[in-house]
Amino acid sequence: SDKSSKGSWDAPIVDVLDRLNVEEEYCTLSSCSGRAYLWRWQPEELEGMQEETEMEQATFQTYWPSKKRSAHAYSQTWRFHVCHRFGDLDLPSLSRLEDAWRVHSDIEADASESEALPDGGMLGAEDAAEGATDTEAVVAPNVIWLKYEPLVCHVACRSWLGATRLIELSRPAFPRSSLLSWKKRFVVQVIGEDHLDMPVAEVLSDGALSWFGGPRLRQFLQETILQQKFAKNLSRTELWRHSLLDGLR
Repeated sequence: SDKSSKGSWDAPIVDVLDRLNVEEEYCTLSSCSGRAYLWRWQPEELEGMQEETEMEQATFQTYWPSKKRSAHAYSQTWRFHVCHRFGDLDLPSLSRLEDAWRVHSDIEADASESEALPDGGMLGAEDAAEGATDTEAVVAPNVIWLKYEPLVCHVACRSWLGATRLIELSRPAFPRSSLLSWKKRFVVQVIGEDHLDMPVAEVLSDGALSWFGGPRLRQFLQETILQQKFAKNLSRTELWRHSLLDGLR
C-alpha cells in the first residue's frame, strides 16, 4: 500500500509503480490514476457584514472555494460518488446520486454528533440556530461541486540526478512534472493537467439537493466533458508508461 488516502494503488498504474520501486533510486510515496467525484463545500461563517452590498458580494464569493480548499477536497469527509474509472461514473442517474448523498449525509451526521464541545456538552440544532445571525444564514450557502483530478504521483528519489532523470522521462506526457521537495529528500511530483471544478447543486435547508440545470446538463457533463477528461488523462498515462519503461531499461 502507499500513503494516499485510498491506501492502495490504482489498477491502471500498478505496473508503472512496480517498475519505479524496483529501482534503488526511487520509492513511490502516494499516487492516483485520476478520479472524478462530488464534494460538499460549505464556507466558514463570515462576520462583520453590515452593508447590503457587502452581504451580496460575500454571498457570491462564498460559492467559490479557495484554491487551497479545492485542492484538498479529496482528503475531506464530505466527498462522495468517487469514481476512478469513467465506467463507474453515473451523473445522469439522479436516483444513484441521491442515494450516495444520503449515505454521505448520514456519515457526516454521525461524525458531527460524536464531537463534544469543550465543556463536555453537545451543540444541538436549536442552539446552533439561536447562535447564527441573519448575515451568516445569507452568506453561508451549501454547495455541491463536481471535481475531476488527473493522475498524480509523488516519488522519493535517492539523488538529484535520479530526480532530474525522472522529471525528464515524465515531462513528455506530463509537462508539469517537477521537483516538489529537496530539503530532507528529493521528491518529484508527476501531475496531469486535465482538471475540472464546477458547482452542480445546492443543499437545501431540509437536506435535499437542488441541481443546477436538468438531466441533459448532467448527461453533457458526463458524456462530453468528463469523458474527454478521462480519455486525455488515460492517453497521457500511456505515454508516461512507455517513456518510463523504455527510459529505465
